[in-house]
Amino acid sequence: MYDSIDQLFTRAESLLAAGMHRRAARLLRDIATSPETPDSARKRAWHMIGEPQISADEKRRQGMEKALQAAQRHQQLVDDRKLVMAYFNQGYSAPEVQSMTGRSKAFVAAWHKKWADLQ
Repeated sequence: MYDSIDQLFTRAESLLAAGMHRRAARLLRDIATSPETPDSARKRAWHMIGEPQISADEKRRQGMEKALQAAQRHQQLVDDRKLVMAYFNQGYSAPEVQSMTGRSKAFVAAWHKKWADLQ
């Protein structure tokens, strides 16, 4: 029985490594609730069940941070567009605007063209 339990733990670890947390948790739950499983293996199984939840929480937090960073980048882009348009309205040339904003030549040229179309 010990060999099969070790094989089940190995299988659960490979499932966790592959990102299949639900399948691994189900397998570990089966190990932990089996009456034939020794106490040390049960404790190990319950401990391993708790670990993926931490990983899932970490992934959720990282996803929220990534969404926040994307929103900040978008807001920076909108602010830079407004700033570029304001500089063009003040009479600055495209190279001057590029050096003042730090934006690429293509970005400034695209907004210069849109600004010229509005004039």
